[in-house]
Amino acid sequence: MINDKAVRVLPSVTAVIIADESRAGLGLKPSRTLFAVWVKEDKMSRASKLTLAATGLGTAGIVYFVHWSQEQERANMHKGVERDMEKQRVRHERQADFEMQKRLEEEYLKLQKVSPSVDASSPGGDNNPAKGT
Repeated sequence: MINDKAVRVLPSVTAVIIADESRAGLGLKPSRTLFAVWVKEDKMSRASKLTLAATGLGTAGIVYFVHWSQEQERANMHKGVERDMEKQRVRHERQADFEMQKRLEEEYLKLQKVSPSVDASSPGGDNNPAKGT
């Protein structure tokens, strides 16, 4: 059983002492005091109330901003993952197209006989007769 006792410490301050009274039913003294809460009876000044409200609002604003910032970072990181996945998809498509073109080239080379160019007049390989020398 827990029992509360209010004790006047100073004219403007009251202490509420909470003690463990489980042993009191047996006629023994309470074993220990759990904790004491100090209650001030005087009203807070307007400046104190404003300061308390401002710090509370400021703290709530900071917590909200940090939460919002973390959500934005998470969204940006997810966009990066999506971009990477798109790049990989395009790379795989290009690789598949390249391999298909390579197989087609090999198949066409088997079907058709391709000989190297006999015209070696131009060392750069430019075989355009309209250009001249």
